[in-house]
Amino acid sequence: MKQKTINSQLTNYKTYLHYRKNMLRLATNVLNIKNVPKFIDLAYVNKILLQNGSIVWFYDDVLDKLMALPYVNLAGLDVYYRPYRVQAIGANGATYNLNPGEFVIMYDNTLREPLMPDIVNTAERLAMCRRICDINIVQQKTPRVWQVPKGMEKSFKDAINEIDAMQDLIVGYDGLGLENVNLCLQPAPFVADKIEEYRVKLWSEFLSEIGISSVSYQKKERLISDEVTYSLGGTVCFRQDRFTPRQDAIEEINEKFKDILTKPLEVEFYDGLPTTLREVESEVMGNDIQQLSVLSNNTETKQNATGAI
Repeated sequence: MKQKTINSQLTNYKTYLHYRKNMLRLATNVLNIKNVPKFIDLAYVNKILLQNGSIVWFYDDVLDKLMALPYVNLAGLDVYYRPYRVQAIGANGATYNLNPGEFVIMYDNTLREPLMPDIVNTAERLAMCRRICDINIVQQKTPRVWQVPKGMEKSFKDAINEIDAMQDLIVGYDGLGLENVNLCLQPAPFVADKIEEYRVKLWSEFLSEIGISSVSYQKKERLISDEVTYSLGGTVCFRQDRFTPRQDAIEEINEKFKDILTKPLEVEFYDGLPTTLREVESEVMGNDIQQLSVLSNNTETKQNATGAI
């Protein structure tokens, strides 16, 4: 029993790690910085932005390279709660003390807080949903707790094994004494489908929070263009929440280190929609706006005509 409990706990943890890994892969690849010098590890930069909420960009005159590293605050904060002097820390233990005007801080979002706690929280909930579904499905099997006459345990165990294996069972009434058999554990109700629906909603919320378009809920009829547009409203806001701080930092980096960069840095995002779908949506939305404009003009013309009469 102890070994079974340990295996179950390991499975729970592995399920959580599975979701967290996939969520981190998505969150770190939604936004991309182009034209970054080869020396900078962009994957490391994205990871630090998620974990710490910010990263510092500066020029190292010894290596003669642009750097992007995590940092700690060395002095006080200004009136807008921004670090005045910082110390950048490399993965190898190297430190760089930076004074005002020597660095640019890039934030992951406008709140300037790391997303890692939110990802961990959602990963735990998703893993819990998945494990509940697994356990609930297993519990749909034949109940395992029976009350049987003493001395007949092995016979009943063999009989249940044959039933589980979908084998025909011939029972001798006097031999097994079925009149004395009692079922002590009823099968659990099947709720895996409802839990799975809840898990899909959690996953859709996570995608929206990191800026990936997702319309995951099911409907029997097709979604109209307005429903698609409205459902993406939150996604667009979350996307801009992460895109804007990067864009602001990149503009400052391009200006401050323009003599070092061979090409200006650029930031781009992946919206989760195929190009063809974006074109169709743009065309549909354009047609809708045009139709609304025509309808408005016709209504205004009729009102003017009515007033003239």
